[in-house]
Amino acid sequence: MCHSTKPHYGAKSLLLATLAASSAIGCHGQGDGQSAPSQTGLGAGTCADPIFLQPSAPLTGQSTADATNVVSGDDPTCLGYATHGGERVYKVMVPATGSTKLHLEVTPDQSPSAEAFDPVIYLSEMCSANPVCVAGQDTHGGGGGESLDFVNTSGEEKSLYVVVDGYDFQLNGGAYTLMATLAAP
Repeated sequence: MCHSTKPHYGAKSLLLATLAASSAIGCHGQGDGQSAPSQTGLGAGTCADPIFLQPSAPLTGQSTADATNVVSGDDPTCLGYATHGGERVYKVMVPATGSTKLHLEVTPDQSPSAEAFDPVIYLSEMCSANPVCVAGQDTHGGGGGESLDFVNTSGEEKSLYVVVDGYDFQLNGGAYTLMATLAAP
């Protein structure tokens, strides 16, 4: 059972409440069936132990350099091609109040160049080796950032996995900052 406090979002306070980085809005699984209060950054960055993303609290110093390759963006709903580099997996909770837009941005630490880390990002309700995604993005080349949006119109809170991976065979990975924000669409 999760012991964290979830804020109640009224229609007028949705944006302000989600910008408050001190609010815990979900649970972080510990891999043994138990959950602890959520805190930004806990976790190993795998499907079994994702890093919890708290909206409006950027995670700096992230890296796929020492990560393992388990998840791939093969499915057309993700990217449509294999991602053979190591990935980091994050988890984010998107509130159920009305329509809520989740905006994700991954920004590489290196300046754009052909040799720089080229991140890709995809979002799924399940974390598995070959996920079916609700969104995926790979628009820019090496050193370029990627962003994507997901609008929750389901009327239910959504627990989503965010995967930051490297383009195709980029096995060395790279460093980046990941930012999640919530807003009314």
